Amino acid sequence: MINFVPEFLVLKECKKRKVSFQEACFKIKTTTTISSSHLKKLAYNTKIILSHYFSLNYETFYLFPDIKKDSSESIFISLLLGHLHYLEEDEKEIKEGFLDAIKTLRLSLSVDELNICLKRKDEDMISRVKIEDEKKYLSLRFELPLSLLSLLLSQYDKKGALSVIKNLHGKENHLYLKNKDQKINHPKLKEENVFLMPSYIGKIENSNPLIKDKVLLKADYLPLKALSNISSFYGVTSVLLCNLYDYFLPDCIYLLLKNKTSLQIQTFIKNSLLYRKAVNYNTNKKISFISAPIEMIKTYIDPKDKSIVLISGCSNLLDNMIDPSILCKFEIDDVEKEKKKNLYRLFSTHCFVNEGGYLVYYNHSPLRKCNEEVIDEFLKTKDEFIKVKEENIDDSYPLPKGYYCILQRNKR
Repeated sequence: MINFVPEFLVLKECKKRKVSFQEACFKIKTTTTISSSHLKKLAYNTKIILSHYFSLNYETFYLFPDIKKDSSESIFISLLLGHLHYLEEDEKEIKEGFLDAIKTLRLSLSVDELNICLKRKDEDMISRVKIEDEKKYLSLRFELPLSLLSLLLSQYDKKGALSVIKNLHGKENHLYLKNKDQKINHPKLKEENVFLMPSYIGKIENSNPLIKDKVLLKADYLPLKALSNISSFYGVTSVLLCNLYDYFLPDCIYLLLKNKTSLQIQTFIKNSLLYRKAVNYNTNKKISFISAPIEMIKTYIDPKDKSIVLISGCSNLLDNMIDPSILCKFEIDDVEKEKKKNLYRLFSTHCFVNEGGYLVYYNHSPLRKCNEEVIDEFLKTKDEFIKVKEENIDDSYPLPKGYYCILQRNKR
């Protein structure tokens, strides 16, 4: 019998309480009794449902127009439809699991609703929408909010918007070769030439010996791409990494820049777990770590102390790659909040750039409000900085979309 209850509870936590997918799964695993076989399926099944939540939710209200929005019954129907459309399961087991779940959860559903859903098992609901409303069709086809789709279509042409949308569900798969004279033979990896470092494209786990033994390095492409465009290094180059979320990155930065200059990298990390991972992974003595948020950097570092300050912008859309519940909770007001937060990060860290040094901002959001508009507003009040280069990464790269901007402090 299929156990719908823990999956329903995960979806409810994500949708109604707005916690992350990982937090929801952890809570249900630790607060409910669940067999080991169901435990293995819990994360996989709920990820599938969340990644198709918009089309499933649309179908729920098409079949049951009187059902209350965001009610427990609507969430459960979407879960049921997800099992019918995307998970190959026995119909008898689905029926048994349905009856057990509505009893346990005390839902006002019956066999009548189940039978209506069963009849839809092999029907494509989305294709019918295409004829009626193309924008709604694209929203359902690519599983993202209509408000976000409208924003993207106002910023890009249709082809560009679709390219961005596809990347919202993707993951970066670039790996960088530490020893350029070495060759990698691996069935899942393909050699690729990217800017200054030899690299490979492919999906392998962090536990793979190639990663564990640092034969290949994994890191975010955007900051490395930005740094590869800075050519004027001098003496000892001191780099400040703020709000680090990629613990592989410092080692990759050192690999990228070490032949250009004498290098020191100082890294601030707010998350304590990420801090421990970074310290354990990056054993290079030229790389140091401090567990502190942006607000505390000024207690450790003097103004105008660094040659390069690297700051990442926040983007919920980036988080969707690892948390499939993000898009389900997207609200248009989130964009303005992200813009303010990114501006705050720039204003909090620009003071550490020395004269002639660089402030590098990068962000995986495809939205101008979180990228170009942030830089423009920053420069309105900080005229001691000039824009050296900015770039939107286009779809010629097998990577998520992104933006970076290099600013330089004027020399007096």
